[in-house]
Amino acid sequence: MQAVEAALDARPSDVDACLILGDLVGYNADPAACLQRSLQIANCCIRGNHDKVVAGISSDRDFNDVAQAAARRHRQMLSSADLERLRALPQGPVQAAPGIVLCHGSPDNEDLYLIDDYDARVSFQVLDDRYPGFRVGFYGHTHWSMVIRQKRPEQPERAVKTPVQVDRLEHGASLTLDDASRYLINPGSVGQPRDGNPDAAFGVMDAERNRYTQYRVAYPVAEAQRKILALGLPEALAERLAEGR
Repeated sequence: MQAVEAALDARPSDVDACLILGDLVGYNADPAACLQRSLQIANCCIRGNHDKVVAGISSDRDFNDVAQAAARRHRQMLSSADLERLRALPQGPVQAAPGIVLCHGSPDNEDLYLIDDYDARVSFQVLDDRYPGFRVGFYGHTHWSMVIRQKRPEQPERAVKTPVQVDRLEHGASLTLDDASRYLINPGSVGQPRDGNPDAAFGVMDAERNRYTQYRVAYPVAEAQRKILALGLPEALAERLAEGR
């Protein structure tokens, strides 16, 4: 919860919508507060794989021991009403606004880590087929801040054969979206960054100026760690916060 509030405090004052890409629960010490605060501020929110497991929609058999322990503890901590809220979260892809689509993993597999070029090209093809003319697909799951760019092909069915460019996004990086391209953008993770930077990560899209800006903000990691350990959650969940891994 410390990371959530730090990110909200750091967002520009003129932000008028909040889009959330899943995994509201399943990691740290305040699942109910994070869920409730996220749903309070979100204009559009989709589910993540940890949300599915905590809600009982899917099994935890593919999770490692640490993730299993956290998911089971969170299921115990959440009220029946909160679990229902989790179950009601839509599965991506969801069109949040004209030209803007939200996914957790990839557009055709919410559990896929969208990392390699081929999966990115397939994702562009899937979005072309479902949302003709889309501009940006925001996704999560990897917890890495990055952008994948593809020139818009003359024939939409050739998206899967069109090369892509992948770049990391550092704090303050600003990207102008040109009309000749479309983008898959991962803003990273507020509460569980895994790109080697422990600061909470989020992004801001200026739809009028066609600009995306990446943000990183420090938060009281030590307090988040203390609360994790006080709940008896696995130590690894606390340790990784300080390293951003």
